[in-house]
Amino acid sequence: MPNRLASFLGISEIKLTKILFVGIFLLATILRFINLGKHGMAGDEMYSMLVSNFISQEGGNQPEFRKTSSPYFTNKELAQKKNWSDFLVSVAKRDNGSGALYALLSHYWQKITGKSDGAIRSLPLIFNLLTLVLLFYFVKKYFKSDNLALISSFLFTISPLMISYSQVNRTYTLMFLIALLSTYILLAFLQNQKNILSLIVYGVLVFLALMSHYAVFVIFLLHGIYVLFYYRNFKTIILLIASMLIPALGMIWWLNSPGGQWAFHSIEVSKVVYNQIALNGSDPLIQTSTLPHILKQLWKVISMSFVFSDGFAFKLLGKTNMIISAASLAAGIILYQFLRKKSYFIWLVMAVLILPYFFYSINPFNFICFNFLSLSLYIAFLEKKLSHSKEIFLVFLIGTGSIILLVLFAKMDGNTFRIIPRYAAYGYTFGCILSGIFISWIFSSGSKSLKMVFSIFLILQLVQISKIIYNIYQDRAYPYFHVLSEPRVENPYRASAENIFKNYAVGDTVLMPSFRYDINESGYDMPEYSVQDAQYINLYLTETPKTIIQRVDTTENNKVFLQKKSGNKILIYDFEDGRYRY
Repeated sequence: MPNRLASFLGISEIKLTKILFVGIFLLATILRFINLGKHGMAGDEMYSMLVSNFISQEGGNQPEFRKTSSPYFTNKELAQKKNWSDFLVSVAKRDNGSGALYALLSHYWQKITGKSDGAIRSLPLIFNLLTLVLLFYFVKKYFKSDNLALISSFLFTISPLMISYSQVNRTYTLMFLIALLSTYILLAFLQNQKNILSLIVYGVLVFLALMSHYAVFVIFLLHGIYVLFYYRNFKTIILLIASMLIPALGMIWWLNSPGGQWAFHSIEVSKVVYNQIALNGSDPLIQTSTLPHILKQLWKVISMSFVFSDGFAFKLLGKTNMIISAASLAAGIILYQFLRKKSYFIWLVMAVLILPYFFYSINPFNFICFNFLSLSLYIAFLEKKLSHSKEIFLVFLIGTGSIILLVLFAKMDGNTFRIIPRYAAYGYTFGCILSGIFISWIFSSGSKSLKMVFSIFLILQLVQISKIIYNIYQDRAYPYFHVLSEPRVENPYRASAENIFKNYAVGDTVLMPSFRYDINESGYDMPEYSVQDAQYINLYLTETPKTIIQRVDTTENNKVFLQKKSGNKILIYDFEDGRYRY
C-alpha cells in the first residue's frame, strides 16, 4: 500500500514514510495533551509531588508542623530549601527508594515549568513521545521494515494504556523509555561485539532502569534468556556479565544509602498489609493468590496490555458470558473448517459469530470483537506462514514474559496486588511490535477470508478503542492506574491554596484539617494525626509573596478554614473524606 501511495503522490517511499510518521507523531501528541491538567492528581501522583520536592510524608523533614513550643507554622518556614539528604529520606519513606530517577528529574522540571498539574504531567508525556520515536527507529533498524515501523508506531499512538500513563505524574513512562532503549543498545552490541562503548552504555541503562522502578529488573532476565538462546559463546556471555558490574555496584551503593536501605523491609511489610487486605476482601483488585483469582487478574492485565484486546476484560468475565462466546466461536470454527471451500462460507461464519448476541441482553460489542479476533488467530494458526526470526522471538519474549512473570510475583507475595498493568507495562511497547508483525503478515500473506475477518475486527476494535480514549478524557477509564467512583475535579489542593492566597490578610490564620490513622502505612510508624493535607496545600503556597500563618486543627477531618482576625471563619475547601482526596 505505501508503495502504491508513494507512486500515486509522485514522491519516494522514504519521503512518504517520513510524512506518515510525522502525522502519527502529531496524532500521538494531540491524544496525550487533551485534558492533561483537567483532573486533580490522584494517589501516588501526590506522593510523587512530595518526593520531587524533597519532602517526607507526614512532615518527617518538616519539624515546623509539630513544634513543641507552638502549633503555628508558616508557608515560608515550610519553603526552606531542602538538600540531597532530604531527597534520600523522602524517597525512602514514600516510595521505598523506587522511582528515584523520575522524582529527581521532576524536581528540576518543576523549577522550569512550575507546579501546575498539566506542566508537571508534561514530563511523563514527553518521555512517552520519545519512546514512540525510539520505537519507530528500533523497528526500522532491527526489522528492516518501514511498514512495520509505521504500524507499530500507530498502535502505540492509539493505545489507551499509553495515553493514560502519559497523563500520570509517576515514573512509568520513563521506565518504558529506558526499557526500550536498553534493548536497542543490547542488540547493537550483539550485532557488533567489538563496540565496547555500547556494552558500557547498556550497563548504565540497566542501572538507570532500576532507578526508575525496581520491577523493571524482569526485562533484563528476559534479555539474558534471549542471549542464551542465540548467542551461546563464551566471549559474549563474559562481556555481558562484565557489563552487569555497573548496575550491580550502582544498586549496592543505592540499597545501602538512606534512599534505598528500607527497600526490602518495606516490600516485606507491604506484603503483610496487602495479604491482610486480601483476606478481608475489601478490595476487588487485591485477593489471595489462588488460581482463580490469579487467572481473573491476569486476564484483566492481558486485556489492557494489548490494543487488540483492550476493553475485553470487564465485559467477558462471568460464566454465562464465557459460555455464550465460546459456543458461538466454536460454531464459527466448525463451519469454517467444513465449509471453507464454498464460496459463501465466510459470510455464514461471520453471521454465526454475530447472530447470538442480538438475543442477548448485555451489549454484544465486546463479544463480537473477541470472536472475530479469535477466529482470525485460528485461521492464522492454520496457515502457519509467519516466518521466524531472532527479533520476533525477542519481542514475543518481552511482550508476553513481562505479563506471565506477574504470576510468580503473586505466588511469592501471597496476594494479587502486583498483577496490575503498571508492573508489566514496560513490555507493552514490544507487544505493539508483535501486534504490528501480525497485522503486516495478514495483509501481505494471509488468505482472503483471513483478511476479511480481521479487517472487520480492526474496524470494530478501533471504534471500541475510541470509546475508551474518550472515557480517559472524562476520567471514567478502565483502571489502568486510577480506580475512582466519580470523575476528579481540578486539583483540590491547588484550588485550596489559590483560595487561601486570595482571601488571606495579616492577622488571619489558616486551619488545616487532619485525619487520624487506623493502621501504619508502608511499614513506618505514623504520627497520631496526619498533616498530609497541610503538606499538599503548602506545595502551592511556597512561592507566594505572603507569609501565611497556619495550624493543624486535629478536631477537624475535612474542612480547610480561614479564621479571620475578627474570629469569623470562612470555608476554604471541604474534602468530604475520600471524595476529594484522590
